[in-house]
Amino acid sequence: MSQAYRASIPLGLFGARFRLHLVCFTTAAIFRPVCFEHVGPNRSTFQNLTLAENTGYKLKVTEEYRVDLDVTHFSVEVSPRRCAFSEVRLAVRATGNCTVGALLFSPADFELTKSNSSTCPDLILSTNISTAMYTPPLTWIPPACGCIQFRALVITDIGTYVTDPAKISNGDLTTTVCVRFEVSQ
Repeated sequence: MSQAYRASIPLGLFGARFRLHLVCFTTAAIFRPVCFEHVGPNRSTFQNLTLAENTGYKLKVTEEYRVDLDVTHFSVEVSPRRCAFSEVRLAVRATGNCTVGALLFSPADFELTKSNSSTCPDLILSTNISTAMYTPPLTWIPPACGCIQFRALVITDIGTYVTDPAKISNGDLTTTVCVRFEVSQ
């Protein structure tokens, strides 16, 4: 099943208003992941980490409205059911010719590594160095078009990491969101 998000955004084109439709696909594979191996742990830094079974970590992309931005936006978070984590890495990848939109966060909480390649994702790395039960605030303002995939890797506080397999386009730690515009008079 898919879920649609809608928001009216005035774009000033001949007085018309555009309606933004975001569809979160939960089952269909839209594209094959490319370059997501870069979200994995750095071998020299995390030599002793092993891939573990997901015990309740979930990537959530939730629609919200911020008055100060005057736009519909989405909060992006990884929430554990019961297990703390020490770091979260998030790959954000757009398909087609559109961008990933805007990502808003505090530099004290996250670090952004922009990709120079149109086929590789931007990476957002949490700067947490202690055990956490939540991710710091991360806001995503969607672009005008295209599909964007969020893929998370969670480094646990017990020396393991959790992520979805590369072939998964929607799972516990992978979410694909698509944007469509409709013109309304």
